Amino acid sequence: MRPVALTSFKKRCIVPATVQMFLQNSVLEVEGPLGKAELHLKTYDKKGGFSVKLVQHPQAHQELHFRTRGQEGQKTLHTVTSTLMQYIEGLTKGVFLSVELVGVGFKANVSHTAVELRVGYSHPVTLAIPNDVKIFVPKATIICLFGVSKKRVSQVAATLLALKPVEPYKGKGVQLKDSTVIRKPGKKK
Repeated sequence: MRPVALTSFKKRCIVPATVQMFLQNSVLEVEGPLGKAELHLKTYDKKGGFSVKLVQHPQAHQELHFRTRGQEGQKTLHTVTSTLMQYIEGLTKGVFLSVELVGVGFKANVSHTAVELRVGYSHPVTLAIPNDVKIFVPKATIICLFGVSKKRVSQVAATLLALKPVEPYKGKGVQLKDSTVIRKPGKKK
């Protein structure tokens, strides 16, 4: 039986000049114009075959060099780099999502600490606004979410969507703006 040769995979990420990175004890701190974020690399490196090197260039930009071994390491490498690119995009541009309320009498109001939704229940539903996501309501039926982390903004949007799932016959409920709802035909006579 032949031993299986482990291939090593390398990847390089160039960091924009507006973003600064600091690597300490397998915690990658990313700082951009819109805020800060941390990426804990130990959570992705279960078997210890993962290495990261931060290189500072004289042209004022940074590079991250990733190296890993094996097929499983390649998947880990892809996950880490895609998460890092989402952080960089969020810290430079931000992440924006719109949620739409579809239905007669469906409305949203926002205060400093909470969003109040009237979505067809006998009482209004109140949702607390997290510190890292900004919520504003330009129209009574549209809720806009803005934040630095794509994961966090998506979690808040998912919480809003779970309050009143879209009903398949009439299409009423809380949904992402510009999303298509698959409608079922009604009962035929």
